Amino acid sequence: MSLLSPLSSEQEESAPSVRERKRSTQAQLTAGVFTVSPCSGSVGPGGQQKITVDCSPGAEGKCEEQLYIDISNRDPKDNPLGIPFTLTAESCLPALVEDVTSIFEQYPIHSNVNLRQTLQSVQGNGVFIRDDNKFIFTKVQVGQRATARFKISNGSSVPCDVVLSIKALPGEPHSLISNIFKLDPVEMSIPGLSHAFATVTFTPEQKEDYQCTFTASLVSPKSSSVKTKPQQLTFTVSGEGHVPQVTVECPGLRSKRGTPVLRFRRLLLGDSQTLPLVLRNNGIIPTKFTVHIMDDKGVFFMKGRQSALRAFHIADMEKDSTGKAKKRPEKPYLLLEHGQSAEFDVFFKPTLAQRLEGKIRVPVSGNSEIDIELVGEGHNDDFTLDNLPGLAEDSQESNAEDNLEDDIIEAVRANHIKFRDCAVRELCDKTFTVTNRSKEEVMWFEWLLADALFQFSPKVSWDSPAFLSCSGAFLVFLGAGRESPHSSESPFQCHA
Repeated sequence: MSLLSPLSSEQEESAPSVRERKRSTQAQLTAGVFTVSPCSGSVGPGGQQKITVDCSPGAEGKCEEQLYIDISNRDPKDNPLGIPFTLTAESCLPALVEDVTSIFEQYPIHSNVNLRQTLQSVQGNGVFIRDDNKFIFTKVQVGQRATARFKISNGSSVPCDVVLSIKALPGEPHSLISNIFKLDPVEMSIPGLSHAFATVTFTPEQKEDYQCTFTASLVSPKSSSVKTKPQQLTFTVSGEGHVPQVTVECPGLRSKRGTPVLRFRRLLLGDSQTLPLVLRNNGIIPTKFTVHIMDDKGVFFMKGRQSALRAFHIADMEKDSTGKAKKRPEKPYLLLEHGQSAEFDVFFKPTLAQRLEGKIRVPVSGNSEIDIELVGEGHNDDFTLDNLPGLAEDSQESNAEDNLEDDIIEAVRANHIKFRDCAVRELCDKTFTVTNRSKEEVMWFEWLLADALFQFSPKVSWDSPAFLSCSGAFLVFLGAGRESPHSSESPFQCHA
C-alpha cells in the first residue's frame, strides 16, 4: 500500500506508469499544509495501519488536498489513479467578541445624555455608558457589596485562554481600589464558540466615587507560528458609595439645635389638634426606616396616610427545609424609593394642664436616625377665646420653614385674629366666642380698646358658669375710613 500525491492532467493519461514513479518510498508525504505519515507500508490479513495527518496552516482560511491510495495487485480498472481521499481543514485564530451588547447583556446600555437622570431611574445595580466606555454600579450603599457579571465570549472555533485584571486609573495608586473592587476569576479557558463570565464586586467604604480599569487579554498560543496582534477588551468600571437620605420635608420649623419641630397650639384639656409630618427620600438608593413616638405622658399619637401605608412592609419569616423558622422575622419597616414621600398625621390631645413635649425618632438604615421634637401645652382656664378665625392657617404658619432661637420651645398661643386684605372704605368683620368654663362664677367682660380702627360688639358682656352651658359670641370690626392701603396690627385686652 502506498500513498500517491495528486497528478497533473498529462500524468493522468499515462496513469499506470506515472503511478509507479509517484509511489512514495519516503517516511512521510507533504501535500500543501498537510503531512501524512507513514506514506507506505504492508497490512497483513485482518490487520490495520494507523496513519497520522498533521496540519500546519500558515494563515487563516480553508485548506483542501486530494490524495490517492494505491494498493498492490488491485484491479487497475478500478480508480486507475488510486483510491481517492480528501483532506480538508479550516484554520482560524482565537478572537474575543467585542460587541458591548454581548458583554453587557445583563445590563441596560445608554448614552451619556442626561446621565444623572439615567442613574436615578435605571433598574438593577448597573448600567453601561457607551459613549464613555464605562460600566457604572448604581445605588450601592456604603459598606454593602454589589456584584456585576461581564460575558467574555470566544468568537472563534478554537479554544482560547484569557487573562483578566482590574487596575487603578493611570497615575493613581492601586491601594485606592484594593479593597473596593474584586475580580473573579483572573484566568479562564473558553472553548470554541463559547463564553464564560467575569465577576466584579464593588464595596464602597466612603461616600465618594471609585474607578478602575477592567482588562480581558487574549493569550496567544505558544505553539503557533503565526504572529498576531494581542487582543484586549478594556473598559472603565466605576461606582459611588451612597448613604440613606431621609429628610423631614414638613414641618419646616427648626429648633436652635437644628432639629425639626412640630408646635401644637395651647389646647383645653380633652381637645385635640392634628399636624402633618412628611418624610422624603432625597437620596439615590432605596431607604428603609421605622418611626417611633417617644412620649412619657401619652398625649401624642400618629397615623400613616395612604403614602405611608404604601411604603409599609412586613418581612416574611425565613424557614429551613423542615418548615421551622430559621430566625426571628425582621420588624415591620417603611421603604421609600428615590423621590418618594411618606405622610403621617400627628395628634396632640393633652390630659395635663402644663407644657408637654415628646419626640418622634426615625431610625434609618445605615445606623443613622432623625429626631422630630413635639411641643404642646394643655390648660384648664376658666376664661377661653374659642372659634377664632384662621386657627388652621395659624397652625400651618407656626410650623412653616423657620428657625427658633429660644432654648425652650413653647406651644403656639392662638389668641389673635387675622383679617387678611380688606378693601378700602369697606367694613370687614370676624366672629369668635368667649366662653366661661368656671363651674360657679358669672364673669363680666369688657374690651379695652387701644385703636379706634377695630371695634368689638358687644364691648361689654357677661357669661354664666359652664354648668349653664353659656357662652357669648362677639363680633370684631375692621372699620372703614382709611384713604390708602394700610397694614395694622393692634393688641387688645379683655378685662374679666
